[in-house]
Amino acid sequence: MRPSVKNHPSRSDLLVKTGCPTCGSEGLSVFYMVNDVPAFSGAALSTPEEALQIPHGDIILCFCEVCTFITNTAFHPIFENQLPAPPLYLERTSNPSEVLSAFRKTVGDRKEPLLFEVPDTERILREFRFWEIFYDRCSYFSAGSLLPLFRESGFDILDLRRRPEDLSLVLEARPSTGDPSERPHAFEDSQAIAETVRHFSESIGEILELHERRTAQMVSRGEKIVLWGSPLRTVSFMTTLSAEASIPYVVSPDSSLWGKFLPGLGKEIRSPQSLKQDPPDWMIVVDPVAQGEISNLVSEMGLSTQVTPAV
Repeated sequence: MRPSVKNHPSRSDLLVKTGCPTCGSEGLSVFYMVNDVPAFSGAALSTPEEALQIPHGDIILCFCEVCTFITNTAFHPIFENQLPAPPLYLERTSNPSEVLSAFRKTVGDRKEPLLFEVPDTERILREFRFWEIFYDRCSYFSAGSLLPLFRESGFDILDLRRRPEDLSLVLEARPSTGDPSERPHAFEDSQAIAETVRHFSESIGEILELHERRTAQMVSRGEKIVLWGSPLRTVSFMTTLSAEASIPYVVSPDSSLWGKFLPGLGKEIRSPQSLKQDPPDWMIVVDPVAQGEISNLVSEMGLSTQVTPAV
């Protein structure tokens, strides 16, 4: 059986010698570990055989108490240029400071504001959304780590806002022509993210046990379970809980994925319409979408499937 986080004790007392990729500080604190996960969990493969050939890696999330940046110290740079993401996906690079500084040189002294989006790590951890943590995402930002990174890379911060519907932080900035403004933002609270990390580390084992018990109870009653969501999230959900055997397929609204297979697992990705031919008893929603819309869709099909959010 693949080890899950609950097999490890709280790791907040462990330090790694790796320096922080954004501020250079040493002594990062380990607070979350998952072993043997697909390295390209956002991919969708043409055959189950191809899907099962995807390489695997580990997740060891570490917290920098100086700048509050979070990084997967087990991420191997050999995968970085192979990830299916544009170069300015800061969460997909192991050295965001270097990438952002290079981008700053590229844009020069243009006056137009630029928009950047990253996942809202503080909310992900606060709500125990472990399926939002995957190998492809090796850098995790809160406002406390994102804003200093942009200032030090030569940008003025114009605005930062949370977008609840897709768990994003949206940053508006423009190249600075002088010393970047140091005015702190209301979200820039290093103590808050440190407390969130501590609480996540102390509680995630129990949270995972609750999910595993729920899944086991459904299976013991002979009930079929499927997931609704993207390859990234469905793969993370199943591998973290070692629930591959309990979930026969996943559902996605993205037509480009239908008939393809999840990396590392070989599970088929099906269309919502296919639920009529093989209806499940339960559908767990791992994408940040409105559960009501999915419930209405299932009801319109005349199905008795129970739709429930993962969170």
